[in-house]
Amino acid sequence: MQNKALLILLIITFSSLVVQAQDPQFSQFYAAPLYLNPAMAGNTYDGRATFNYRNQWVGLPANFETYMVGYDQFIPSKNIALGGTIRQDRSSINGNRSFTNTSVEAIGSYLLSINKNLKVNFGLQLGVMQSSLAFNDIIFSDQIGPGGGISGPTAERLLNENAFVPDISAGVLVFGRGFWGGMSFHHINSPNVTFMNGKQNYPMKFSLMGGYVIPLEYVNRRRTVKGYNGKSISPVALFMQQGGYSQLSLGAYANLEPMLFGLWYRGLPVIKNNDAQTINHDAIIVMVGTKIKGFKFGYSMDWTLTRLPQVGAMSHEISLGYDLDIYKDYRKKKKHKAELLPCSTPWVN
Repeated sequence: MQNKALLILLIITFSSLVVQAQDPQFSQFYAAPLYLNPAMAGNTYDGRATFNYRNQWVGLPANFETYMVGYDQFIPSKNIALGGTIRQDRSSINGNRSFTNTSVEAIGSYLLSINKNLKVNFGLQLGVMQSSLAFNDIIFSDQIGPGGGISGPTAERLLNENAFVPDISAGVLVFGRGFWGGMSFHHINSPNVTFMNGKQNYPMKFSLMGGYVIPLEYVNRRRTVKGYNGKSISPVALFMQQGGYSQLSLGAYANLEPMLFGLWYRGLPVIKNNDAQTINHDAIIVMVGTKIKGFKFGYSMDWTLTRLPQVGAMSHEISLGYDLDIYKDYRKKKKHKAELLPCSTPWVN
């Protein structure tokens, strides 16, 4: 009976998430730079390919998976970058896929030099989302009878099983030698993804991010920060708000080449959840990765702090990245070297 009650709770939670249209969140947010902020396009000053996979709540009946590939290319002669992402979110109940959302985005950014020690990158993202709902496989609250049993069909009526909507996002990133800060606005147009009567809008998501690099090595008796090379500790912070939900991630990356480690807390304990008795804790995340030449690999695990069962509610994430070296001859020129101020965000060389 306890397992049955848990299943019903998860189904109700899943239905609520679909209605509220919240975005999935990557724990390794800097390993998914184009998803975090369009203004991060081009911050390697070259070409970059990324792949991200997240499996949330692996041991529970309600399971969420996200796949994403991305590519961005800096064009130094124009101070612009072009790129794009393809992402698919899959929600399942007891192994049966119930909701799928696929996004295809094109990204452009422009790099503005304030001076030799300060740069600003502006990003714009345009795309389309296609959402599919397996209506017949979803259990709605009006189908749950006394004692937790299923009692008859739902009164909800399906208008369509697929929805196509445009999506607009934008962001800005300010960075200098060893620090960065930025903000992004996703779903500026609040796209309407509706399957039944009424509107189901994606609320705009606001993100605020920043960090600083603390060097752990000395060169010529003087502290230096050379991009993200060498040994360093990077405290990071990410605040996000979407609809009525807010979340803060606080932690740090330790770059001990060729190894990369991360530890951070996700939640916002000073703000209550919708349930006034519940503190807004989410998870503790640990990460381990490696960087070998242009290849990067990262694995992270979320240890939940919510009321869900600890073992079943764990989440796993894998990130891959590869930095191309298309402009190596361009960067060898002395005048161009001076122009390329390192962007020190984690996961960037």
